[in-house]
Amino acid sequence: MIWIIGEYAERIDNADELLESFLETFPEEPALVQLQLLTANVKLFLKKPTEGPQQVIRVAIFRCYFFFLLMRAIFPHGLRCA
Repeated sequence: MIWIIGEYAERIDNADELLESFLETFPEEPALVQLQLLTANVKLFLKKPTEGPQQVIRVAIFRCYFFFLLMRAIFPHGLRCA
């Protein structure tokens, strides 16, 4: 259902409201569902720039930033091939 909303966002009048209903459980969802929600929200933003929930974009940016900080702490000199 999330894919359909993102793919046909320009045809669905309340696409932003439908995607927002999925955001309540975003942190608890599996990574695949989170990725699909993020993709659908980006599609909604590209098709209707004035609409769409911004919370999922913020959460995704935070998680990516946290991931890169974690990787920098684990591999301070980066991953280099021998």
